[in-house]
Amino acid sequence: MSTYPGGTDPTRPLPTGWQNPQPQHQPAPSHDNTPSGNPAPSYDYRRRRFPRKTVIAIIVLLVLLFGVDRAAAAITENQMASRFQTQLSLSGKPSVSIPGFPFLTQLAARDFHTVNITGHNLTDGQLDLANIDVVAHNMRIKSTSSATVDSLNGSVTATLSSIANAGGVPAGITLTPAGANEVKATVSVLGLDATATAQVTQEGSDKIHVHVIDAGGIPSSVLGSLADFTVSIPKLPAGVSISGVTVTSAGVQVNFTGSHLTLTQ
Repeated sequence: MSTYPGGTDPTRPLPTGWQNPQPQHQPAPSHDNTPSGNPAPSYDYRRRRFPRKTVIAIIVLLVLLFGVDRAAAAITENQMASRFQTQLSLSGKPSVSIPGFPFLTQLAARDFHTVNITGHNLTDGQLDLANIDVVAHNMRIKSTSSATVDSLNGSVTATLSSIANAGGVPAGITLTPAGANEVKATVSVLGLDATATAQVTQEGSDKIHVHVIDAGGIPSSVLGSLADFTVSIPKLPAGVSISGVTVTSAGVQVNFTGSHLTLTQ
């Protein structure tokens, strides 16, 4: 019996399954992470530029809104300054600032949380005011000529020379600070060179009282009205009253306060 598989003819080719298999060509391994059979996506530069343009547009919009907000604040502050000038009968316009951002929300509601009023070297027709410093809380605009304020506090400092003039103190008498509630009156008149001491106190809700507590040997005829006089402080809104007076290097500082006020022009 033939030992050759498939028959006795040794020249007969081997069955297909018995032939030595030829190695199949294997594709070279890929070094990218793209799944086999899917082409690598191309980079979309338009998608990269879109967020950048959006950010720039947002920044520009915010800058414009900030500019509009600050411009509205400046206009409102200037208008309020003019009204305070009229209300207090001042020679010049004080400075008004309304803190808080955004301002437009306060303007839309016509409700301003804090209003700061400051001024320097102004007059009210009677006194020279070295300093004005006022803070109003929760000011609500009711109309073009009225507003309400929950609370108000502040101070004005009147120069001693203007207080002396308003009180009719004779020429030749100079007032200078001498303590928290005292002033020194230097008299240089009729060949007399002497000093007296006067006390400055609050009188009523809107006046300062000045009276001599030590004449220093100066005749009352020379002291004149310095012996005892009162001066009204700058016009205050109804409901605002003096809370105390203090003599400072700049003059007499008058502190005042009020609550639940209605301001009218």
